[in-house]
Amino acid sequence: MDRLEKIPRFLYSPKVFMEEETNIIIVGGGIAGLTTALNCSSDKKVLLVMECDFNDCNTYHAQGGIAAALTEIDSPTNHFNDTNKAGGYFCNEDSLKILTSEAPQAINFLIKNGVNFDKDQQGFCLAREGGHGLRRILRIDGDSTGRGLIDALKQKVLECKNIKVVQNSFMVDILTKDNYVQGIILENNKKMHVVYSNVVILASGGLGSIYSHNTNPEHITGDGIAAAFRAGALLSDMEFVQFHPTALKHPKAPRLLISEAVRGEGAILRNPGGERFMPKYHEEAELTSRDIVARAIFAEMSRLNIDNVFLDITHKSKEFLQKRFPKIYNFCLDYDIDMSKDWIPVVPAVHYTIGGIKTNLDGETNINGLYAVGEVACTGVHGANRLASNSLLEGVIFGKRVGESASQYCNKKNFIKSNYRTIIPKQVMNNNVKLFDESFLNTQLLVLKQMNQKYLGLIRTEEGLLKLLDLLTVNPLIYKYGFTNKKIWKFQNMLLVSYLSAYSSLKRKESRGVHYRSDYPLISNEKVHYDLQRRGIKEVKIC
Repeated sequence: MDRLEKIPRFLYSPKVFMEEETNIIIVGGGIAGLTTALNCSSDKKVLLVMECDFNDCNTYHAQGGIAAALTEIDSPTNHFNDTNKAGGYFCNEDSLKILTSEAPQAINFLIKNGVNFDKDQQGFCLAREGGHGLRRILRIDGDSTGRGLIDALKQKVLECKNIKVVQNSFMVDILTKDNYVQGIILENNKKMHVVYSNVVILASGGLGSIYSHNTNPEHITGDGIAAAFRAGALLSDMEFVQFHPTALKHPKAPRLLISEAVRGEGAILRNPGGERFMPKYHEEAELTSRDIVARAIFAEMSRLNIDNVFLDITHKSKEFLQKRFPKIYNFCLDYDIDMSKDWIPVVPAVHYTIGGIKTNLDGETNINGLYAVGEVACTGVHGANRLASNSLLEGVIFGKRVGESASQYCNKKNFIKSNYRTIIPKQVMNNNVKLFDESFLNTQLLVLKQMNQKYLGLIRTEEGLLKLLDLLTVNPLIYKYGFTNKKIWKFQNMLLVSYLSAYSSLKRKESRGVHYRSDYPLISNEKVHYDLQRRGIKEVKIC
């Protein structure tokens, strides 16, 4: 961590900005950001900043659904127990109790805001997914839950007069003074802005696209995590990065996630010889948790020296598959894969960031006025492995808490604005660095993703992690500042979060949940979280 003392506090800060002021800034327009915005007081001016548009966030692409214990045979206690088991009994029980007990209210909130879940004559159409003991997954249009959520919530946000939405804008850095938030540095249409505010809420997602094989949109590169770290925020559990077991493997297709719900409806995993192999690895077979299924697939691929395995749901009719999984069915059909007749070639791919910015139950960080919610945050609710369909639920439940808490903070704390010239060191403001060649940067990006996939993937070793850390710290871009190119800023963020994840992975000398060390294959009796900050690492032991 001593090498990171050279990391610049700010990536880029020109002498002159366009300046504006608001009450609350929210960075990110997925389910966590939209829910947070809708739960901010209507008398507060809210600026919702998005790097992309509404249709290119992780939430929009979510297929499976959102979990909640709603039936007479189910209960929040059952949901709690399933989540804790899947999380390796490493979950923060306080945050987990909130998640599972408030799930029914979260569903009511969504319905009141225009969300239409699939129903039949008995009520909600409920699915079962890996790790869940019962059917408790609500869905929209079969396998388009994320799209349905975003379409409804964005409409409500756009109707709110106190919320201003700015799309295709990039947060470069967070401004702070004396451990209080002062606002953000923002790039919009190649113009630099300072937006002053005493509340900044990060809902910017995880870091999936620092890997070569992932299911995330290309822009999900850990930018919020990196900016928060540079500002002095605590990070936690950065070694826990989840691989989804079943992403489509096709030479001409992107890594489409094949939903957990497909296995929930009876799909089985086969090797090329037709053997169903999951029962060899776990008694719950295809319906065990994601970490176990992903490693089982990897083991089978390694044992047979093959590039993929297959997901077989051909026992279901074409009519059933078209109705239950219309998005997945049609996408596969575009690549000549008929789910009703053909096995689907699949491989594990990076899907979800479990660690992130450390927060309390109201999303507060160690920096006054800085909040985090959703995948960018770490409340400990997922433990060492996220249970399927809990992420959308997390965004709604903790988004509500964060919106309310941030509004109360605004009421209590009078904002004393400090001009950016008094915050940003002069040597940073005056720095000028020539742009790197575009082709060189593209090569660097490709190599970084490949190295993360190789050394920071499903199976890790001390030798590989040390090699990755050395490769990262000799890259000059991790230490430089003053560029005027968003692509370089994002690459610098990718270098930083790669280092932080690799460093935490090196420190955790055990195998727990999604973090597997072949040189330390056993789980430790001692439960320890690793918190990272610019000035070093801290071990936090839990009972």
